[in-house]
Amino acid sequence: MSETATTAAMCVTPGGVSGIKRLFIVFAVGFLAATGAAANSFLLCYMAAMLLLLPAISFFMGRRAVRGLRVTRIAPESVWAGDTVEITLNVQGGSGMLYPLLRVRDEVPADLAPQGDLEAQVTADADGARATYSALVRRRGVHRFDRAVAMASDPLGVVDFHLPLPVETSIVAYPRPEPIQWLTLPGSERYGAVDMARATARGAGVDPDGARPYEPGDPLRRMHWRATARTGVLNVKEFEEARSLSALLVLDCWSGVPGGNAEDGPFEVMVRTAASLASMWLASGAAVGLACGPELGPAFAVARGSAHLLAQLDALAHAAPKDPRSLAEALPALAGMIHPGVTLVALTADPSPELVGTCTQLASAGVGLQLIYASTGTGPAAPAPAWFGAAGEAPPLVVASGPGLPLQLRGVGGVLRAA
Repeated sequence: MSETATTAAMCVTPGGVSGIKRLFIVFAVGFLAATGAAANSFLLCYMAAMLLLLPAISFFMGRRAVRGLRVTRIAPESVWAGDTVEITLNVQGGSGMLYPLLRVRDEVPADLAPQGDLEAQVTADADGARATYSALVRRRGVHRFDRAVAMASDPLGVVDFHLPLPVETSIVAYPRPEPIQWLTLPGSERYGAVDMARATARGAGVDPDGARPYEPGDPLRRMHWRATARTGVLNVKEFEEARSLSALLVLDCWSGVPGGNAEDGPFEVMVRTAASLASMWLASGAAVGLACGPELGPAFAVARGSAHLLAQLDALAHAAPKDPRSLAEALPALAGMIHPGVTLVALTADPSPELVGTCTQLASAGVGLQLIYASTGTGPAAPAPAWFGAAGEAPPLVVASGPGLPLQLRGVGGVLRAA
């Protein structure tokens, strides 16, 4: 995405060695004028006037180089966190003959690390004039550019001209999914996440699961003759339905989350964990939804497919701890919006005891629930709060990480191992 800039107020500043140059010009003009007057020489006076005119012409050329410029920024709309991107500033307008005097400096967001100097010389060819540089996207999020600055020095280098050019661009950086231990959810279906979706017809699986009374419409090939002969009532064979894992990832976006939105805080660990679990489960054929904050978009739907994963990664890129509700307040409403059989996987860094009452109520109502407590650090994962083990039927889990460190998903008894 790139937008054309509008003009802004021009700033004129002294050049890097302008003091020496100005002193030299003043001295030379004064010397020629005084000598011409003393010698009554018109030629020397003419030379003094021409020398005095040179800075004015040079000033006009430098000013003309930045007047009427327009800049557009060409940058990728979406990238992975940790990628290096190439950004191009296209220059239009002004005087093409004066492009050699022109430089462009971009003003990058704080979470982008420029590779080299941001002040690039404008180069012109048959396709136009441009300046290009590279930057490292250090973390996920929406990175917004506000403006670039066009700069030019007059040919004599006496003054520099700076023209701020508002040109707004956004780059969405997705959190990069990472390898993470396989997580078996409470109430997971018998075949795990690699099977097909729930069969539409009752008893349409392949594993025998007893007998039941005959109902009109049951195929005769399923007749259970032994049970029929023993009971005197028509019976048919019942089969176990093949069903797949369905989960709703809930990110605790409470505004009071410990660490806030810091790069090395627990919230970033939660975002990385959610991206990794969603990617792993969706790749295995599971149906996954994502809730992060009060606004529920397309990522909330418990669905499958790579397009759905991109919607969830986009939601995680925009996620921020801005929800006025705590997780204890948000979970009941979310539980009422999902279909039976969907497991809630809540990621939190809030050790509030109020959460245990909410989790106990949901578990009593038959809602599958898995809590994951996020912490940061290089050592063993921080212990979960004392009440954590009572929050739901599943064993509590702790995910620990830090900047540049892999995710470590731990249970009470140690590190979980991949299935």
